[in-house]
Amino acid sequence: MLGEQAKKLSLPKNKLIENALRIYLDHLRRSEYVKSFRQAGEDEDMTLMAKEGIGDYLKQLDDEAR
Repeated sequence: MLGEQAKKLSLPKNKLIENALRIYLDHLRRSEYVKSFRQAGEDEDMTLMAKEGIGDYLKQLDDEAR
């Protein structure tokens, strides 16, 4: 299977494994981000800080537009 895919993609097996591992580790990292954002979304203090922050950000954009 590995040899077939490497041949199909014209890549050495080690490069195919390296690319697959990089994609897999990136997937794990993204999964951790999703998990942390979900946890933060359930935290009332974090939600309040985010709402306050977005208000300040929108005010700053409005001030810059003037």
